[in-house]
Parts: sequence; structure tokens; C-alpha cells
Amino acid sequence: MLEKVRITEKKNYTKGNANYMVQVESYSTITNLGSFHINTKNVKLITFDQIKETKGLVKIEGYLIYEFTQRARNEPNNWISSITDGTRKLDVILIKDSSDKINWGRGTKLKIIGDLVEIDSTYLLTVSNPCNITTLDEKPMGLNALLNGCTLIYKETI
Repeated sequence: MLEKVRITEKKNYTKGNANYMVQVESYSTITNLGSFHINTKNVKLITFDQIKETKGLVKIEGYLIYEFTQRARNEPNNWISSITDGTRKLDVILIKDSSDKINWGRGTKLKIIGDLVEIDSTYLLTVSNPCNITTLDEKPMGLNALLNGCTLIYKETI
């Protein structure tokens, strides 16, 4: 919980996806209220065709194009990869602790629960925990098919 913080309009140089910034001051209080677990039982399963019309918590199935890699050296908990349906791809950010083990190989079919957002006219799925990614027992997609499934999904502009 954050108390006595200042909320201001987002600056142009801020890289976040929120329209505001939270400024912590010397008199602010930060309290850890424990872990928050999202009920994922009733999350809607969407297809790649529905990505443009959907935002928020979703469940989606796709093949892993490449193994998760650390997004940046100074962000040890952010890992990035992409999934595909064989035609289009969706970038995935995974938030994980250093103790979390991930071992999904290229071409593995996954069911992923995460927060789908639009950033700069394309889409990103943020997964808050490796437990929200499960392996589906299907034959892995071949390398040629994975490479053919690399078209980003863009928001259509009017």
C-alpha cells in the first residue's frame, strides 16, 4: 500500500503504459500487504483474431517462438519472448524471481494468462508469475512454421 504519495501526469520520457506517475516523497509510507493472487478460473480464452478487440486479463494459447530471455541487464525480473499462432505473433513479458525455473523450449505450445495491453499501436501480454504459463501436450511447432508466424499485430488506424 502506498500512502502520502503524489500522483502526477505522465512525462514524455516515461516508458510506462500508465497515463500518470506515482512520486514517492520523504514523508510517503510504503507497506507490504502480502501477495495478491488473481483468480484465473474465469478468465476468458481468446484467439489471436480477438486481440485487437480485447484488453485486460486474458488467456491465450500459442507456440513459443524463442525461449524467454532477460529483457535488460538492469531488469533481472523482466523476461521477454513471443508466441505465435503460425501467422501472427504476440510479445510476452514475464515477471519472475531469480528462483523461478522456466524451461519452455522453442516451439512449445503454451496456455498463458496475462494482462493484454496496447502499446504504440501494437499489443503486449504481461504475465505476473510463471505459474500463469502452462505447457499444453501438443506436438511442438517446427522452426519454419515458427519463423513464418512473426507478423506483429497492429492496431488499425483510421
